[in-house]
Amino acid sequence: MSKLDPKPTTCNPLKTWDDLNFLIQASFKACKKGSQPSATFDLNEYDIDEAELKSELELAGYKIEKIYGSCYTIV
Repeated sequence: MSKLDPKPTTCNPLKTWDDLNFLIQASFKACKKGSQPSATFDLNEYDIDEAELKSELELAGYKIEKIYGSCYTIV
């Protein structure tokens, strides 16, 4: 039995919905009183379709703003 995991096939595995949810929840909970909570992320780091992302965020009550390229802010 090997003590090491198999060699990864990619350098940086793409993040999932769970990772994005954790980022959003942590960012919004850490918001200072009186300021607008937000979370910023690069969609290229996630294995998530852009159209599905926008739909799911709207269903959950968030607004999404494109900053530039593949970077977004959730408010």
